[in-house]
Formats: sequence, structure tokens, C-alpha cells
Amino acid sequence: MIEVLVIGGGHAGVEAAAAAARVGVDVTLMTQDRHALARLSCNPAMGGTAKGQLIKEIDALGGVMPLATDLSAIQYRMLNRSKGPAVWSPRAQVDRDLYTTELTRLIHDRYPDMAILEDEAVAIKKNDDGSFVVSGKSGSIVQASKVIVCSGTFLGGLVHIGRRHWESGRYIEEASTELTNSLEKLGFPIRRFKTGTPPRIIRDTIDFSRLERQDGDEDLWFFSHESTERVLPQYPCWRAYSSPETHALVAGNLEDSPLFNGTIKSIGPRYCPSFEDKIVRFPDRDRHPLILEPEGLDDNWYYLNGFSSSLPEEVQLAAIRTVPGLEEIRFGRPGYAIEYDMVPPEELKRTLETRRIPGLYLAGQINGTSGYEEAGVQGLVAGANAALTFRKQPMLTLGREDSYTGVLIDDLLTTHPDEPYRMFTSRAEFRLLLRQDNADERLGEKAFAAGLISEERIEGIRKRVSDRDAWVDMLRTLNIARGQILENDPEPERVEKAYHLVKRPDVTLAMVLDQVNGESASLSSEPSVLRAVEIEIVYQGYLDRQRREVERLRAQENRSIPPYLDFNTLPGLSAEARGKLLKHQPETIGQASRLAGVTPSDIALILVALKKLEKENV
Repeated sequence: MIEVLVIGGGHAGVEAAAAAARVGVDVTLMTQDRHALARLSCNPAMGGTAKGQLIKEIDALGGVMPLATDLSAIQYRMLNRSKGPAVWSPRAQVDRDLYTTELTRLIHDRYPDMAILEDEAVAIKKNDDGSFVVSGKSGSIVQASKVIVCSGTFLGGLVHIGRRHWESGRYIEEASTELTNSLEKLGFPIRRFKTGTPPRIIRDTIDFSRLERQDGDEDLWFFSHESTERVLPQYPCWRAYSSPETHALVAGNLEDSPLFNGTIKSIGPRYCPSFEDKIVRFPDRDRHPLILEPEGLDDNWYYLNGFSSSLPEEVQLAAIRTVPGLEEIRFGRPGYAIEYDMVPPEELKRTLETRRIPGLYLAGQINGTSGYEEAGVQGLVAGANAALTFRKQPMLTLGREDSYTGVLIDDLLTTHPDEPYRMFTSRAEFRLLLRQDNADERLGEKAFAAGLISEERIEGIRKRVSDRDAWVDMLRTLNIARGQILENDPEPERVEKAYHLVKRPDVTLAMVLDQVNGESASLSSEPSVLRAVEIEIVYQGYLDRQRREVERLRAQENRSIPPYLDFNTLPGLSAEARGKLLKHQPETIGQASRLAGVTPSDIALILVALKKLEKENV
């Protein structure tokens, strides 16, 4: 009997299997195609607003997505640079095929003992001893102590293009049609969600001279702590705009759109709408931006970001040909919508183990999320926790105050999303503390305690944090004459602390460092450390305020609600609150407080009940 079986080889499945292997258990990854690990089914890009923070957190927890991204990146862009560092978000265009190739190589090289079983899971049965039997379509039978389901869009997948539809998990890849029935037999409710993808356009048919060129960043930064240089040539993206003719053509063919003619009844992502949705929701707009993203170095396709559609292929083609610069384009593949099965996330614990079936975990789009990055962090958490049960160690649980991953999981468990969930920086209350540049600092100790990163790695993290703090302390004591830094200063001889000079809007840390002599000889001068120093100084007031807020909330946020507290026995709870509490079974006061319909007075009643239980158990 194997210890952990992971079903599905997408981003969630790969990170789940890799995390369990790092913890040190016997892992088998069951996937329909061993050559399609973490295949990029939608856009050829990783990261973006808040999603880039998630990849940095995967890196802090030892995952494989960040390094695979760097090894296949053909453009880097740090989004939101014009704003504060709280919302800076790294994004990279990648070579679609090379990403899967590099990730597969990393899995084979770093986890040679991980078995990959090429089969489709069709049934999961629970044994009397708590273990599982998983049946494969080809007749394989796997016995496992723990099972993690990472089915992506394959679970009951149904593709739509106009009035055509067929069962598929990704365009023409076979869907998983039997596993849903097995999950229903285990008692899980099933819902349908929907997502979509734009057309792929043949490069040779695009008139680039009429498009706006969009280059990446020249300064070097990476997703993985292991990366030191860009390994591939850097390619531009291109911006185009739809026209009134585009909108009129799409609006005139809505009766052939499965989203509007009743064919699709499931719910799609509000923040990643189809082009048809944009036309209906924003009738006053005369144009929408479209970004042409290269699929790879030697690939002849471009991904048309911004034109997700399930209209008939001929309508999509005619509409896009009204866009300046795209009048002669041909398709490599049309856009399409896909419906799939998911399990409502109130079925989950914070560890991503299901409440209904101990030992069974769910991760990725089956939990109602969208996106490679959201799937990857869930897989990592589920894989780590499934493995940690064998080590008799504390579970890996992340909070809203220490990670975007914690925000994502908490939102899933408490807000009951009625559409595919996508991460945004606005979802994080403490986003200045949860920056993309300090993921190692925030999560390194938890990762090390869980066995997800090495002792060498955590020592490196501790050294960078120590150097940052030492820099800040040194600059608090270092005296510098204003005239050494500021030209034409009215008081050039006036001496100030370097720390206070860095706070000035017209002074940078680099300007101050030019005046530092031997005081910093023993400290790291890595750009990442110096950026952290500058952020710590410039935003000190805001950072201290958020840290105080975290400390005030932490005591109540993490106060446990024991599973034996019966909400039915608490007098005074509103009917709505009682129903939500019974449905979601929150594990902490913080989770309970974020449930829609649960008021502060309801929380006060729960706190009274907890105090009473504590006295009874003394």
C-alpha cells in the first residue's frame, strides 16, 4: 500500500506530489498523460496581480513551479510598479511547451522515487481501516493511505464552441466522466463551474506594424531563489484594440453563444469574462484592449488575451478580423468555453482534507478556484499535510496574516464562492506585510518545520533577514551631513541619521550607501536584501501599524472552536448564523467571523460558550 496517491497531473497535482515527496513519504502520481504534467491549458504566462505573490510563496515552500517558470520565461514584467510595493506583482511570459518539459525534468531529477501511473481514476472507495482503493480506467487498482484529488477541468469536462459541444478536459483531451459519480457516492455535493480560453492566432498572419509593442523589464529578478540569470531570449508582447465593428458583430451573434442561449447554465469567473460578457456588461465602451502573447520561442501561435469566447469559430474569426492589425489572421485554434464539476469548498478543513471523508484531500479547480497559481498553492498545502500525518508533526496551516495562500484557503472555507475564485491583492487585509519580495521571510520557518525545505535553505533565509535588520540598525545610528546627499541644501553641514534621510522622497537608499564606509563590510549587499532594507525604512509607519493590527487580531483569529461545540445548543444565535455555522463548521473564531450572515453578536455568543467549555474542562 502506498502512503499518498495524487490523482491528476496538473499544477495542483504536481505540487501536491512533490510536497509529499519532500516531506519524505511514498508517493504515486496518477495522471492520464505523463507527458502533460502541469500543461498550460490557458495563457502562456505565470504570475500577475497577486498570482505572482502566490508563486513566490510556492518558492518559499520549496515547490517546483517557480523554477520551471524561470527556466522557460521569455518575458518578465513586474506589474504595478507605479504603485507601492504592497501590490507589486511579478509576471512572466513562458514558452508553453518548454515549461512542461522543464517541470517534468525537475520532477524526475528531484523526486526519482516518485511513481507516475498513467491511467484515469474512475472510482474511489474507502476501506474499513480508513485506507482507500482507487480504480483506474485501464483496470489498475491502487491501495493508498491518503488520496488527493486534483482533477482540474477534467471532472465532467464539457467543451463548447457555438452550438457544438463535446466531453473533454482540455479542448480534445479526454474528460474524466466517472469519478464524479464516485465522489457523489461518498456523499459529496457536486456543482458545475465554467471557464474559457481565447483563440490562438497564427503568427505569420498578424500585421505587427499596426500593433503596440510591449517589452518586458530590463532589470533582473526571478521567481525562484535558485535562479541567477535569464536563460532564454526575451520576446515582446503586442497590444491591439477591438473596434465598434468588433462589438457589433459579436452583439449580433449572441444567440449562437452558449453563454447567452441557455446551453451553459453553470457559473463562470466574473473577473475573467468572455468577450461576449464584456459587450453586454459594458455597452458604452467602444473598444477593449487585446494582448497578443507569444506561445513560445519557436511556436507559430499567439494567444489573444482579452478575447475569451465560445462563439462559433466563424464568428470569432470574423470579429477578430475587424481589429486593426488582425484583418488577415487565421486561427491555430478557436476559443472555447468549458464546464466542469467541482465540490463546494465548505467540505474542506484548513488542511484541505475533506470533513466528510478523513484521509481524502481536494486541491485546485475542484475546490472552485481558477488559475495555475491558485491550484499550485492548494496542491502544495494538501500534499504537505497528507504526508505530515505520517510524521506525527503539526499540520501546515497558513493564516491570512502570513500569506496569500492563507487568504485563499480561508476565503474558500468561509465565503462560499459562487463563481471560480481568483486571487487579487485587494483580498488581503495585510498586503503590505504579504509582499512578493518577503515570501521567504514569512514562510521559511513553517516550510522548514514541515520538512519542505532544507536546513541550508533556512539558514540562508535567516542570514538575509539578519542582514536586513542589521542594515536598518546601522542606518539608525549612522550620521551623515545633509550636504553629502542633497545638492543645494540650505543646511549642508547639518548632520542627520541616515535612517531619516532614506525616508525623504528625494533620497534613495543607494544615495545613502555611497556615503557608507566600512560599517557594512560584513553585511550582504544583494539587491534583494537592500530592497528589503529600503522598504522597511520608507514604509516603517505603515508596516508597524499593520503588525499591531495582526497582533490584536491574532488572539481572536486563531482561537480554536472545538468540533464538539454544537451550534444547535447555543441560544440566541440567529437562524441564518446557525445555518452557516453548521454548514461550514469553522475551525477558528476568525473563520466564523467572516461567514456571511454571522454577526458580531453571534461571535460574542460563541465566545461565551467557549469560556463555559473551558471552565468545565479545567
